[in-house]
Amino acid sequence: MRRFPFAFVRARGDWRSRIVASNVTGVDDETKIAELEAAFARGDYARVSKEAGPLAASTKDSNVRARATKLTAKIAPDPIAKVLFIIAAVLLLAMTAYFEFRSR
Repeated sequence: MRRFPFAFVRARGDWRSRIVASNVTGVDDETKIAELEAAFARGDYARVSKEAGPLAASTKDSNVRARATKLTAKIAPDPIAKVLFIIAAVLLLAMTAYFEFRSR
């Protein structure tokens, strides 16, 4: 899919469009982080995970870096959930093996 340097956005509930320079070089970091926060609020987590890390690494503004790092941390999986998933998988395998070999 081809990406254009401008995005057409619906303005104030009507169908008139305004042009937002979202992919143009020269857009300041404050605008980029504001767009990422809006994307997070809309639920566009793929865009946030794709763009927040590089923005945090490339910016010189500490406020923008902290906000981008915070967005990245919000979408990261919970470490407890990872551990519980591994425990559940091990228990499933153990129970399957037990009942499979017990019946023979």
